[in-house]
Amino acid sequence: MIPLTHGIVPAQQTPPSFLFGITATTVNVGDTFSLVMYGIEGDVFEIVLGDGVPNVYILPANGILSTTLSTVVDASITVTTTETAAINRFAFSNNNRVIKTVNVTNAGSLTSLKAVCQFQDFLESFVIDDTSNVTDLSDAFKGTLIAQSPPMDTSNVTDVSNMLSSCNFLTDLYEYDLSSVIFMGSYINSCTSLTSTPAFNTPLATDFVGAVSGCTSLICMTSIDTTNQTDTTDLFLFSNSLVAPNASEQAQIEAGFSYVNPSPCP
Repeated sequence: MIPLTHGIVPAQQTPPSFLFGITATTVNVGDTFSLVMYGIEGDVFEIVLGDGVPNVYILPANGILSTTLSTVVDASITVTTTETAAINRFAFSNNNRVIKTVNVTNAGSLTSLKAVCQFQDFLESFVIDDTSNVTDLSDAFKGTLIAQSPPMDTSNVTDVSNMLSSCNFLTDLYEYDLSSVIFMGSYINSCTSLTSTPAFNTPLATDFVGAVSGCTSLICMTSIDTTNQTDTTDLFLFSNSLVAPNASEQAQIEAGFSYVNPSPCP
């Protein structure tokens, strides 16, 4: 996608006042990355690649615009929008797996982080200041190499399916507020380095298919509530090291049960 304008905003125009912002880095200078922005027709955003030169874009009629660019100078990416823009979702496409760090500010307009960094093999950190309106985290960090899941407000999130699946280096799982979640399918599937989980407060969740399957190092869970479940197929499949809950308790959980570990996980 060719930017509509490329260059400094002409002096006779009033520079836009920016609100929502993303700063990110790629692994190396010159890496090509793909960014997809979602919002409303006419929303304006710009990307600066470390050289101070803005690439300015306007969202088309469908409110979705994909850009493919390469970093210059210092491998940095800065994305900003006007104050009137209502960006509701963005994602770094896994067509180019080069994103290393992401920091999102003034993010209150976001309603979805679906696949935001899916399969970004080199992702080390993701920081965001406001996710109070986000409802969808499905596939958000699937297949990344993060060791710690990003802290964030998930009080309104209803879908965490595959959110952290196949994060093979994940050892520290943040205790998210899962009280509004409906879809838990493959939540931490195949997180092979994870040894314990915090409380899963999931009273409304119905889909637990493979939620903690393939966690081959998992020993201890703090709690999980499946009382509202409609499908728990393969919930613990291949998580053969799990001690708490034990096999009998796992069967109860699969049938629908609020499990609370009487002992703290190490």
